[in-house]
Amino acid sequence: MSMHTIYLLTIPVLWTAFGISLLLPLSHQQPGVRQESRTSWLAHNLPIIATLLLVGLPRLPGGFLSGRFLRWHPANFWTGASLVLAGLGACDLRQACAQGKLEHHRRSQAKA
Repeated sequence: MSMHTIYLLTIPVLWTAFGISLLLPLSHQQPGVRQESRTSWLAHNLPIIATLLLVGLPRLPGGFLSGRFLRWHPANFWTGASLVLAGLGACDLRQACAQGKLEHHRRSQAKA
């Protein structure tokens, strides 16, 4: 695999993995357990929608996502990729922590 291909696919692969990590817990969720508020629904679904848009439309009009503000250099690319990975990892960690708290709450309710 050439470095050009790696540079081309790294960020879309990170976003795709993030989208999949958000969708996987939904397949194990019990339907109709509780009613979700509109704010909560947006908090869960806006990242999924943004992921789909960013992966599906990498060259959005206006060039604000694809335009360069630094000259191209491998160090700049890998720094940016690391920042994207750190941000997506923080989102996944927050999601995992929230899921763990929900499971703890369900267990404590079941005992009561």
